[in-house]
Amino acid sequence: GNNVFGGGNDPATDALRLRETRGLWDPSYTDESWINDKIDLIPRMDGWIKQYYPGTKLGISEWNFGAANVMNGALAIANVLGIYGKDGVYLASYWTTPAAGSPGAHAFDMYRDYDGHNSTFGNLSVKTVSTNPSNLMAFASLRTKDHHLLVMLVNQQPDTQQKVHLTLKHFTPGAKARLYLLGSASPNITHTSKPAARSMSVTVPPYSIELVVIPRR
Repeated sequence: GNNVFGGGNDPATDALRLRETRGLWDPSYTDESWINDKIDLIPRMDGWIKQYYPGTKLGISEWNFGAANVMNGALAIANVLGIYGKDGVYLASYWTTPAAGSPGAHAFDMYRDYDGHNSTFGNLSVKTVSTNPSNLMAFASLRTKDHHLLVMLVNQQPDTQQKVHLTLKHFTPGAKARLYLLGSASPNITHTSKPAARSMSVTVPPYSIELVVIPRR
């Protein structure tokens, strides 16, 4: 879309950047670029693989939605990484590299080193449903080495916090969850804790990424 990859950072481009990540997974989304058509990229590619060459792994050799130096670009990165994990993309190479310490780099850290001790998102995708993905994207995984459930919440609203009600099925949580936050008001990843339960509420500030790490009882 116009000025998305180019790094535009005005409100219209920011909103477009986040919408355009839907072209990776949403069959109802019409791409707002010169393509002007439904892309449905990952499901379309998966369909071709199943039809013509079953068992082939899917890789995306270059991807970049721009503006990695600001929080809006970091939100796009968090969305795309979550989509790749949820839809089973085997390999994906970011073009080129977010600057060290930038919001975009910290968005990668939320999946690969959220606590500064190399703790990562899980290795087993967990079915996760957001009732309003235009406002809030949600991804979850199980880290099988320690049986922690990790839920990534991406608030795409620039001025509105999201009160998220998490309902966990087939998982009994331990006593406390750890919450890791990256946002406009917290340019470095911060963390807090709260009691964990099968039904729990999490407040996600405007334009932020929040990771909820829940141990299994």
